[in-house]
Amino acid sequence: MKLIIAEKPSVAKTIAKVIGSSRNYNGYLECGNYIVTWCIGHLISLAVPEDYCDSWAKWDLKTLPMIPDQWKLNIIPGTQKQFKVVKELLNKQEVDEVICATDAGREGELIFRLVYIKAKCSKPVKRLWVSSLEDKAIKEGLENLRDGSEFESLYQSAMARAKADWLVGMNYTRLYTVGYSEKLTIGRVQTPTVSMVVERDNAIKNFVRSKYYEVEVQTIKNNQEIIFNSINQWENKEDVPGDPGRQIIITSYIEDQKKTSAPRLHDLTSLQKTANQVYGFTAQQTLDYAQSLYEKKLITYPRTDSRYLNESMKSATEELIHLCPLYEIQDIKSNRLFDDSKVSDHHALLPTRESLKEDLHNVPSSEIKIYELIYYRLLESVSGDHVIRQQKAEATVQEHPEIKLQAVGKIIEEEGFKAIEKLYRDINLNNNRIATLEENEVLAIDEYSIVEKTKSPPKPYNESTLLGAMETAGTEDLDSSLDIERKGLGTAATRASIIEKLIQSEYLVRDNKNLRSTDKAQRLISIVDDRLKDPKTTAKWENLLSLISTGDYQAEDFLKNITEEISEHCINFKPDSTLIRRNQIGTCPICGNAVIKTKKVYFCTNRECNFHVFTEMCRKSIDEANVIKLLENGETGIIKGFVSKKGNKFNAKLKLNTDHEVVFDFEKKKQ
Repeated sequence: MKLIIAEKPSVAKTIAKVIGSSRNYNGYLECGNYIVTWCIGHLISLAVPEDYCDSWAKWDLKTLPMIPDQWKLNIIPGTQKQFKVVKELLNKQEVDEVICATDAGREGELIFRLVYIKAKCSKPVKRLWVSSLEDKAIKEGLENLRDGSEFESLYQSAMARAKADWLVGMNYTRLYTVGYSEKLTIGRVQTPTVSMVVERDNAIKNFVRSKYYEVEVQTIKNNQEIIFNSINQWENKEDVPGDPGRQIIITSYIEDQKKTSAPRLHDLTSLQKTANQVYGFTAQQTLDYAQSLYEKKLITYPRTDSRYLNESMKSATEELIHLCPLYEIQDIKSNRLFDDSKVSDHHALLPTRESLKEDLHNVPSSEIKIYELIYYRLLESVSGDHVIRQQKAEATVQEHPEIKLQAVGKIIEEEGFKAIEKLYRDINLNNNRIATLEENEVLAIDEYSIVEKTKSPPKPYNESTLLGAMETAGTEDLDSSLDIERKGLGTAATRASIIEKLIQSEYLVRDNKNLRSTDKAQRLISIVDDRLKDPKTTAKWENLLSLISTGDYQAEDFLKNITEEISEHCINFKPDSTLIRRNQIGTCPICGNAVIKTKKVYFCTNRECNFHVFTEMCRKSIDEANVIKLLENGETGIIKGFVSKKGNKFNAKLKLNTDHEVVFDFEKKKQ
């Protein structure tokens, strides 16, 4: 029998349906000569430090760096039941071949390999490699399985990435947390992302607003008003010529045709950016909606970082375009969609053929919005250029030739792809024509005014602009000759979760539509080593990981360089004494280490110590002043406003009992 291992239950069921009639069992399906089972995303992870030795269980600078000699694997909590099913199937005597059907990419390969290794399986492996869950694609994939050994280098690249992230995260998080008595999580991707937001927020904070002045001239030709604005800017209003004069002289008039090419197809990041701009969706929401659409067979694989299609897809794509019922394109320009050199694991996002035949009324409206963005982008990408005729007139005030004026206008000649874009986005496609002018033409000034303006600070990051910054950060250092799957900070698939993790870690907060750095983020970036917050570090890693995936560089050499950097940094680490414990609330009554505050709990920074006080108890927020009293005196004063489980209000002190646990000392009623 052949065992197929998919990444998710929904994908396993789709594959089973293509194979034929199936019988359901606990954690798997049987389809004739096939057994189809699934992971639940990741089932196995790299072991945590305390699983290696007792000393690593302690958060102590003396234990750093932590460099495993032999890497261990753990079953992820909550997945033990499904792993047991998969392991038993892998080692089942009747199974003579294993088919890896996890997502066709670096992380999908890692998910399967870790399960295969943990189950101690040695049976031959084949690989199902598809970018769509349509029946036709799966059927063709099963008929053209690839040998698992073809993906050994891809697995080595994925495992090297996982080990490197473990080494950086585990060592540096402990180093800075213990060194500065504050929970400071460090990551190869998350730390430079935080740094970008901190840098932008500081630029806004330190921006000095200043006023400047411009001249605005209104004139009329052929009963049409034309407004000229000065190219000049004056810092002082008194320096602006106050005598308006009577006439302006046209020094030049040019009409140029401007063409804007149709946009490329969506990859995940461009889809997330567009969905944020149009609908305000977060990156994570867009990914979740797209994943659901993929599992419903309505779109192709969403976690893609390519905006191109394979050459082999030409005829199928043109058929797909002709099937699109919503908008008929007269002159389809599809050649620009195809470039094999710019497609790595997966091609750009497309609606599926099946989706064009489906009744989508039962699909949630949020998912429909994402589907339409992908659908419309396909139509946009094969549409004509947006063509305008741009008018530009320059002039001077006759009595003040030092005043340089400019007026612009536009005439839309061809809407092109913008005719489709306006179906989902509010854009201005109106003409803004000015009268045709001639050089040396003299026009009377109808109105002359001095306009006060203020220089604007940089704009804070929002979800869309941060995704864009993450996508391009450090890419100037990427080797353009390499087929690099991951560019910038993070991957197309992980950027959304990185942003969410930074919010959960209290480094970023959502401020309406903007993303802002917290005080904690400011502290982190002020103390962390420059290499850890520099996106060029990621660029360097991705160059090497790409070489590993092609077999041109050894994972061992990659990890050796990283461990040497970590060891050197840990040995030479000297925390700034002026910043240590600046976040300290008090001293732990059990072990004497610093007690600090996070969003949900006040806790002792000694990880062997379990002392803690929740920031909210019985629906009452516990402020720092009361925790300080508790640590200093063993009890607080009377705190009013607690609410019991039954909804009854009560007042009480907080008190440390003999085991240093926080208990209520109830207010005694007056006799």
